[in-house]
Amino acid sequence: MSNSLIQFLDRYRIKNYREFLNVFTNENAKELQRMIIEKEENYVYSFEDKVIDLLCRTHDVTRKQFFSRSRERFIIDARYIATLLIYAGTNYSLSKIGQLIGGKDHATILHAVKKMVDLYQVDSIYRAYIDEAMLLLDKEYDCGTLKQRLNERRAIRTSVKILDLKGTITRRATDVIEVQDTANIVFAPDNGGSGGILFGAHSVCVF
Repeated sequence: MSNSLIQFLDRYRIKNYREFLNVFTNENAKELQRMIIEKEENYVYSFEDKVIDLLCRTHDVTRKQFFSRSRERFIIDARYIATLLIYAGTNYSLSKIGQLIGGKDHATILHAVKKMVDLYQVDSIYRAYIDEAMLLLDKEYDCGTLKQRLNERRAIRTSVKILDLKGTITRRATDVIEVQDTANIVFAPDNGGSGGILFGAHSVCVF
Protein backbone atom coordinates (compact mmCIF):
# COMPACT_ATOMS: atom_id res chain seq x y z
CA MET A 1 0.00 0.00 0.00
CA SER A 2 1.37 3.42 -0.93
CA ASN A 3 2.29 5.97 1.76
CA SER A 4 -0.22 8.44 0.35
CA LEU A 5 -3.06 5.93 0.70
CA ILE A 6 -2.00 5.06 4.26
CA GLN A 7 -2.02 8.78 5.10
CA PHE A 8 -5.47 9.13 3.53
CA LEU A 9 -6.87 6.28 5.65
CA ASP A 10 -5.20 7.61 8.80
CA ARG A 11 -6.42 11.19 8.24
CA TYR A 12 -10.05 10.07 8.14
CA ARG A 13 -9.56 7.37 10.82
CA ILE A 14 -10.76 4.68 8.43
CA LYS A 15 -10.70 1.20 9.97
CA ASN A 16 -13.27 -0.70 7.93
CA TYR A 17 -15.26 -0.64 4.70
CA ARG A 18 -18.30 1.14 6.22
CA GLU A 19 -16.15 4.00 7.51
CA PHE A 20 -14.44 4.13 4.14
CA LEU A 21 -17.81 4.80 2.45
CA ASN A 22 -18.91 7.34 5.09
CA VAL A 23 -15.96 9.71 4.58
CA PHE A 24 -16.65 10.26 0.91
CA THR A 25 -17.21 13.85 -0.14
CA ASN A 26 -16.54 15.33 -3.54
CA GLU A 27 -13.18 16.61 -2.36
CA ASN A 28 -11.68 13.48 -0.83
CA ALA A 29 -13.25 11.27 -3.51
CA LYS A 30 -11.28 13.25 -6.09
CA GLU A 31 -8.17 12.90 -3.95
CA LEU A 32 -8.56 9.13 -3.80
CA GLN A 33 -9.30 8.96 -7.51
CA ARG A 34 -6.08 10.87 -8.21
CA MET A 35 -4.09 8.41 -6.11
CA ILE A 36 -5.65 5.45 -7.91
CA ILE A 37 -4.88 6.94 -11.33
CA GLU A 38 -1.33 7.71 -10.23
CA LYS A 39 -0.91 4.13 -9.02
CA GLU A 40 -2.23 2.74 -12.33
CA GLU A 41 0.09 4.99 -14.33
CA ASN A 42 3.09 3.77 -12.32
CA TYR A 43 2.05 0.12 -12.35
CA VAL A 44 4.33 -2.16 -14.34
CA TYR A 45 2.31 -4.99 -15.85
CA SER A 46 3.84 -8.39 -15.32
CA PHE A 47 4.08 -11.03 -18.03
CA GLU A 48 1.19 -12.97 -16.52
CA ASP A 49 -0.98 -9.80 -16.40
CA LYS A 50 -0.37 -9.23 -20.09
CA VAL A 51 -1.09 -12.85 -21.00
CA ILE A 52 -4.35 -12.91 -19.02
CA ASP A 53 -5.50 -9.56 -20.46
CA LEU A 54 -4.62 -10.79 -23.96
CA LEU A 55 -6.59 -14.04 -23.64
CA CYS A 56 -9.55 -12.23 -22.09
CA ARG A 57 -9.57 -9.88 -25.06
CA THR A 58 -9.17 -12.49 -27.81
CA HIS A 59 -11.75 -14.88 -26.29
CA ASP A 60 -14.24 -12.17 -25.25
CA VAL A 61 -13.97 -13.13 -21.58
CA THR A 62 -14.17 -10.73 -18.65
CA ARG A 63 -11.57 -10.98 -15.90
CA LYS A 64 -14.35 -11.96 -13.51
CA GLN A 65 -15.26 -14.89 -15.78
CA PHE A 66 -11.61 -15.82 -16.25
CA PHE A 67 -11.02 -16.18 -12.51
CA SER A 68 -14.39 -17.79 -11.81
CA ARG A 69 -15.15 -21.50 -11.48
CA SER A 70 -17.13 -21.44 -14.71
CA ARG A 71 -16.77 -24.52 -16.93
CA GLU A 72 -18.02 -22.84 -20.11
CA ARG A 73 -15.84 -23.94 -23.00
CA PHE A 74 -14.74 -20.49 -24.20
CA ILE A 75 -13.70 -19.50 -20.66
CA ILE A 76 -11.76 -22.73 -20.12
CA ASP A 77 -10.01 -22.22 -23.47
CA ALA A 78 -8.84 -18.73 -22.45
CA ARG A 79 -7.72 -20.03 -19.05
CA TYR A 80 -5.85 -23.04 -20.45
CA ILE A 81 -4.02 -21.12 -23.19
CA ALA A 82 -3.01 -18.47 -20.65
CA THR A 83 -1.74 -21.26 -18.40
CA LEU A 84 0.42 -22.68 -21.19
CA LEU A 85 1.93 -19.28 -22.00
CA ILE A 86 2.56 -18.35 -18.36
CA TYR A 87 4.19 -21.74 -17.79
CA ALA A 88 6.45 -21.24 -20.81
CA GLY A 89 7.30 -17.62 -19.99
CA THR A 90 8.05 -17.74 -16.26
CA ASN A 91 10.00 -19.75 -13.69
CA TYR A 92 6.90 -20.11 -11.54
CA SER A 93 6.01 -23.45 -9.97
CA LEU A 94 2.75 -25.17 -10.93
CA SER A 95 1.28 -24.13 -7.56
CA LYS A 96 2.23 -20.48 -8.11
CA ILE A 97 0.66 -20.49 -11.57
CA GLY A 98 -2.44 -22.06 -10.04
CA GLN A 99 -2.73 -19.11 -7.65
CA LEU A 100 -2.46 -16.68 -10.57
CA ILE A 101 -5.13 -18.48 -12.59
CA GLY A 102 -7.76 -18.23 -9.87
CA GLY A 103 -6.76 -20.60 -7.11
CA LYS A 104 -6.31 -23.77 -9.15
CA ASP A 105 -4.21 -26.64 -7.81
CA HIS A 106 -0.97 -27.85 -9.38
CA ALA A 107 -2.64 -30.92 -10.93
CA THR A 108 -5.08 -28.68 -12.82
CA ILE A 109 -2.20 -26.57 -14.16
CA LEU A 110 -0.27 -29.65 -15.26
CA HIS A 111 -3.38 -30.97 -17.01
CA ALA A 112 -3.99 -27.62 -18.73
CA VAL A 113 -0.46 -27.40 -20.14
CA LYS A 114 -0.51 -31.00 -21.40
CA LYS A 115 -3.99 -30.55 -22.85
CA MET A 116 -3.03 -27.46 -24.83
CA VAL A 117 0.12 -29.09 -26.20
CA ASP A 118 -1.86 -32.18 -27.22
CA LEU A 119 -4.53 -30.06 -28.91
CA TYR A 120 -1.87 -27.99 -30.70
CA GLN A 121 -0.71 -31.24 -32.32
CA VAL A 122 -4.08 -32.46 -33.57
CA ASP A 123 -6.62 -29.61 -33.63
CA SER A 124 -6.28 -26.80 -36.17
CA ILE A 125 -8.64 -24.50 -34.21
CA TYR A 126 -6.61 -24.66 -31.01
CA ARG A 127 -3.39 -24.38 -32.97
CA ALA A 128 -4.75 -21.15 -34.49
CA TYR A 129 -5.76 -19.85 -31.03
CA ILE A 130 -2.30 -20.47 -29.58
CA ASP A 131 -0.49 -19.15 -32.67
CA GLU A 132 -2.60 -15.98 -32.51
CA ALA A 133 -1.73 -15.43 -28.84
CA MET A 134 2.00 -15.92 -29.54
CA LEU A 135 1.79 -13.53 -32.48
CA LEU A 136 0.14 -10.82 -30.37
CA LEU A 137 2.81 -11.24 -27.69
CA ASP A 138 5.59 -11.20 -30.25
CA LYS A 139 6.29 -7.45 -30.21
CA GLU A 140 7.45 -7.59 -26.59
CA TYR A 141 8.19 -11.28 -26.06
CA ASP A 142 10.01 -13.78 -28.26
CA CYS A 143 7.79 -16.87 -28.57
CA GLY A 144 9.85 -18.46 -31.36
CA THR A 145 11.33 -21.24 -29.23
CA LEU A 146 7.94 -22.21 -27.80
CA LYS A 147 6.43 -22.36 -31.27
CA GLN A 148 9.35 -24.47 -32.46
CA ARG A 149 8.92 -26.93 -29.58
CA LEU A 150 5.18 -27.15 -30.16
CA ASN A 151 5.70 -27.83 -33.85
CA GLU A 152 8.30 -30.48 -33.06
CA ARG A 153 5.77 -32.22 -30.85
CA ARG A 154 3.19 -31.94 -33.61
CA ALA A 155 5.53 -33.44 -36.20
CA ILE A 156 6.62 -36.48 -34.21
CA ARG A 157 3.56 -36.86 -31.92
CA THR A 158 5.68 -37.75 -28.89
CA SER A 159 4.48 -37.88 -25.32
CA VAL A 160 4.54 -34.43 -23.76
CA LYS A 161 7.49 -33.50 -21.57
CA ILE A 162 6.37 -30.11 -20.36
CA LEU A 163 9.74 -29.27 -18.81
CA ASP A 164 10.96 -28.82 -22.39
CA LEU A 165 8.61 -25.83 -22.65
CA LYS A 166 9.89 -24.00 -19.58
CA GLY A 167 11.64 -20.72 -20.43
CA THR A 168 10.72 -20.86 -24.12
CA ILE A 169 9.16 -17.37 -24.04
CA THR A 170 11.68 -14.60 -23.38
CA ARG A 171 11.36 -10.85 -23.15
CA ARG A 172 12.79 -8.96 -26.07
CA ALA A 173 15.62 -6.54 -25.26
CA THR A 174 14.34 -3.02 -24.71
CA ASP A 175 17.53 -1.44 -23.43
CA VAL A 176 18.73 1.70 -25.15
CA ILE A 177 22.36 1.22 -26.14
CA GLU A 178 24.60 4.17 -26.90
CA VAL A 179 27.12 3.39 -29.61
CA GLN A 180 30.24 4.97 -30.92
CA ASP A 181 31.86 4.31 -34.29
CA THR A 182 35.14 3.00 -32.93
CA ALA A 183 36.67 -0.31 -34.00
CA ASN A 184 36.65 -3.29 -31.62
CA ILE A 185 34.83 -1.63 -28.69
CA VAL A 186 31.81 -3.14 -27.00
CA PHE A 187 29.09 -0.89 -25.65
CA ALA A 188 26.63 -2.58 -23.31
CA PRO A 189 23.92 -1.05 -21.10
CA ASP A 190 25.04 0.10 -17.68
CA ASN A 191 21.99 -1.47 -16.02
CA GLY A 192 23.18 -5.04 -16.40
CA GLY A 193 21.46 -5.83 -19.69
CA SER A 194 22.96 -8.50 -21.89
CA GLY A 195 22.81 -6.60 -25.18
CA GLY A 196 25.66 -4.78 -26.82
CA ILE A 197 27.38 -3.96 -30.08
CA LEU A 198 30.82 -5.06 -31.25
CA PHE A 199 32.40 -3.04 -34.04
CA GLY A 200 34.94 -4.90 -36.15
CA ALA A 201 37.10 -3.58 -38.95
CA HIS A 202 34.58 -4.65 -41.59
CA SER A 203 31.53 -5.75 -39.63
CA VAL A 204 29.11 -4.94 -36.84
CA CYS A 205 27.87 -7.61 -34.40
CA VAL A 206 24.73 -6.97 -32.34
CA PHE A 207 24.25 -9.33 -29.40
